[in-house]
Formats: sequence, structure tokens, C-alpha cells
Amino acid sequence: MSDQNTSLGDFNTGEKPSEPVVEKKNNFSAQKKKAEEMSASQRNISVAEFFEKNRHLLGFDNKRKSLLTTVKEAVDNSLDACEEAWFSS
Repeated sequence: MSDQNTSLGDFNTGEKPSEPVVEKKNNFSAQKKKAEEMSASQRNISVAEFFEKNRHLLGFDNKRKSLLTTVKEAVDNSLDACEEAWFSS
């Protein structure tokens, strides 16, 4: 029991935190400044412009995949329309 009291007493010495903790705070503020600088250089773009630059996100990487994606979307839309027409009648 006395060993536990001794080890707990070591935590309550009242010493200041070591330097790495202060470094983390400084590092955080440096990262925040860098993020703010990067955000200042960004610009707003339209959705169409974004997907034009990132066609791979939509599945239009190459001709083969483009055809597959187009047919799949057409079939999905047709099935959705049929389902909606069935439930609305």
C-alpha cells in the first residue's frame, strides 16, 4: 500500500508539463495557419466542373466503363419509373 501512495505522490509534485505538450499546441496553431492559407487559395467550382475533372467518380474512366454505366443507369431509371407507375395506379 505504501508503494502505491509513493507513486501517486509523484504525480502531485506540482511540476509544470514538459515541453512536448507546449510543442503540440504550437504545432496545432501552425497547422491551423497552414490550413487557412491553403483555403484562401481555393476557389468555388460548379458541380459540373468538379465531375468533369473527376469522371472516374461517376464511372466514366474509359469507353467500356462509360457504356456500362450508361446502360445500368438507363435500366435503373426505367425500373424506378415502372415501379412508380405501378404504385401510383
